[in-house]
Amino acid sequence: MKVEAIMTKSPISVNESATLLEVKTIIEQMNVHHVPVTDDKGMILGMISKSDILMLFDWNPESNNAKFNTSNAFDFCTKKVFVIREDAYILECYSLFKSNAIRSLPVIDKEGTLTGIVTTMDLLHAAFDELLHDYELVNQFNP
Repeated sequence: MKVEAIMTKSPISVNESATLLEVKTIIEQMNVHHVPVTDDKGMILGMISKSDILMLFDWNPESNNAKFNTSNAFDFCTKKVFVIREDAYILECYSLFKSNAIRSLPVIDKEGTLTGIVTTMDLLHAAFDELLHDYELVNQFNP
């Protein structure tokens, strides 16, 4: 099975110049955990996670307002980002997730443009769908 079959297509992403407040709002309102940071051409520059945003909070609300309103996404994103091509097999996703202790991968096309995102949950759903399908086939012939 290929990555394009299980990925979320056209994921929510932000431009590198987006403020941290914009990223925080997207994470809260859209209930996502990972937001790709892209340039104007849709090329991946980094990722910001919900955990990254939470770690930036401090006890002073004024400090938070200043930080979140004036800092941009690129300055705080993780820049070493593993990506996967949409035509790769999901086994490669599993390998990247396992060997790098990550939970999401931006999906790119042949030109390197962001086309989707795949998470460990997407992979888990695909695996269980396959298992359930096989189980139903076996039970169909062995009542």
